[in-house]
Amino acid sequence: MYHFIESVQSFFIPRLNRTEFYEQEQKEALPKPKTCLIDVGGGMRSIYAAGVLEKLMDDQIQVDFCIGVSAGSANLATYIAHQQGRLFAYYHDYASRQEYGSVQNFIKKRSYFDMDYIYGTLSNTGGEYPLDYQAIERSPIELITVATNALTGKPAYFTKERMDQDDYSLMKGSCSVPYLCTTNNIANVPYCDGTVSDPIPIQKALDLGADKIVVLFPRPVENDEPSKMMDLTLAMLAHGSQYGRTFPAVGQALKKRRDQNNASLKLALQLQKEGKLLFVYPETLHDVNSLGGSPESLQALYDEGYQDGSKAAEFLMQN
Repeated sequence: MYHFIESVQSFFIPRLNRTEFYEQEQKEALPKPKTCLIDVGGGMRSIYAAGVLEKLMDDQIQVDFCIGVSAGSANLATYIAHQQGRLFAYYHDYASRQEYGSVQNFIKKRSYFDMDYIYGTLSNTGGEYPLDYQAIERSPIELITVATNALTGKPAYFTKERMDQDDYSLMKGSCSVPYLCTTNNIANVPYCDGTVSDPIPIQKALDLGADKIVVLFPRPVENDEPSKMMDLTLAMLAHGSQYGRTFPAVGQALKKRRDQNNASLKLALQLQKEGKLLFVYPETLHDVNSLGGSPESLQALYDEGYQDGSKAAEFLMQN
């Protein structure tokens, strides 16, 4: 009987020898790694991540869950909704509008980026390029949005179930850079940018069971040295302004941000050595900063991201 079974196997799998067959069988029996995609944002530099995500959508690459910080939360919402072309339109076409981000906005509304315009006027039902909320609901991919509680300075992690049709307050809160933007309320609690309290949420991904992690980063990792002067300046501005007097915990959190960023980077680089994590980042920023760049520069950074999307796809498809 045993020899009969071997003969049947040999008949139906002629292209594999016996050793290859049993090796493949054992490989298929192993549990599939739980995959996570992290997008840490980066203002207008996030157009690089938009290019990576566009490539993943083109290649039909899905992960088990995503964690988005700041602009990364909006990027990933579009990714799980599978709205190809939407991110490029926002970064390249809409972001140059005064209503989107400008000094005039800051003077009139105390926010450089008008979150109501971006995540309301443009994104709501009937808007210029609505977010497909139904597709987000249907998607098997979980989305975690990181925002900072402006009263405590602590991170909060919201699932997509906290989102609702035409209510994208999670993204508004996660993207609200201290001083540069006002806080935004989530369930009547003021929140600010997620990078203030958890700039690179690697540990959160591990806590949620991730075995394989891709991190979309807005600048070269090897030379990443968070600006101490910038962190201190932001903290001083926060303390010396009405914003800082209202939300002192945010200023305290900003002072710790540099050390937190470095600790997360150290963990991530160790995981990368172990083959459990992949950093995907641009080799050059093409003269794009967090507030914008020329149309040509934005296009170049997006194109580099799209090309690098192949690295992320290959890593995620490996067992």
